[in-house]
Amino acid sequence: SNIQDYGFKADWEWFPITNHRVFFGLGLVNHQFQPNVLNTSGEINEFLASKAGPQLQSDEYHLHTSHEWDLGSLIKLNYGLRFSGAFVGTHYFGFEPRFSARYSLSENHSLKIGFSSMRQYMHRVSSGSFVLPTDLWYPVTENVKPQTANQLSLGYFGASPKSNYSWSIEVFSKTMNDLIDYKEGASLIFNDNFEKELLAGSGNSKGIEFFLRKHEGKVSGWLSYTLAKTDRYFPELNNGIRFPDRYDRRHNFSAVAMIELAKNVVTSFTWVYMSGTKITAQTGQYLMPNPSLTGIDLVPIYSSKNGITLAPSHRLDINLIVKGKARSWGQSEWSFSVYNFYNAASPFRVSIGQNGKALAYQQHGLFGFIPSISYNFSFSSK
Repeated sequence: SNIQDYGFKADWEWFPITNHRVFFGLGLVNHQFQPNVLNTSGEINEFLASKAGPQLQSDEYHLHTSHEWDLGSLIKLNYGLRFSGAFVGTHYFGFEPRFSARYSLSENHSLKIGFSSMRQYMHRVSSGSFVLPTDLWYPVTENVKPQTANQLSLGYFGASPKSNYSWSIEVFSKTMNDLIDYKEGASLIFNDNFEKELLAGSGNSKGIEFFLRKHEGKVSGWLSYTLAKTDRYFPELNNGIRFPDRYDRRHNFSAVAMIELAKNVVTSFTWVYMSGTKITAQTGQYLMPNPSLTGIDLVPIYSSKNGITLAPSHRLDINLIVKGKARSWGQSEWSFSVYNFYNAASPFRVSIGQNGKALAYQQHGLFGFIPSISYNFSFSSK
């Protein structure tokens, strides 16, 4: 796949009176897509020649303005409007309103609410649970409409009186329309006309996020946890039943600690945990005479779409930074890092293997234990 962008944008800020800020701007970008580029050489070139799929093009533009308004110490408003469109043989356009407000309950506690409407004039479509050559960005066309989404969020934010600790709880809900996905049994390899393999559908995403941070001291860092659910609905897929999105990771947790061991020595630990991605898997098979009655075919049985969850992924990263003495020209530092300290490789691909007399899926990992050393320096002027 190939995509090239050529664009221009400009933004301004205006301060008409105290406690008021106005933002406005515009932009224009030309997208050029080649969804399938096929390069061959050697013997295979005799019956499968190199070729580039048809080049697709779209011209996208936007105009936007917003107003940030402080109404004393209790309320802060931010609202705006974005107008966008794209020319792709036909003309798609629409408004994208945004609004957010913060209400201060006290000096260190506040409530926030936000709403945004968005339009996107290109699609990313994938055929599997991992990034593959059949993943592509595809522009809107006369038959493929722009994606639209509306998101609503509500949050509580707090801090300790000395501001050394802060925390937040936020819930969100998002609806999406005119998403695209491949048809069942879509022909992807050597295909330079993807549009006939695409379907339109909708989606939902909702969740709650927790965040706690310690800002200063010998030990600082943060904890974050997100509980979320994302699903899709395509009338022609999964017998018309909603199914999980491939990126539906139900649990996402991270913990970061930064420890000052000495004046110029700092170490950090980062632990990350994520639920496994979703795949559509073969769950069985049965024997059936072939159409010519000359043999037996093995017919696979599949799960519901994205009905199987891979194993969760988690890892621990460790970093040690030793800073040199500050000198007249600047400062230098050594960094010693270990990615995935206990070598728990994240599932990358799935294959069918043997488990005794039964067939079983095997998950192959990627990026295990990786140490690294770097030397950095910065210059300063006086």
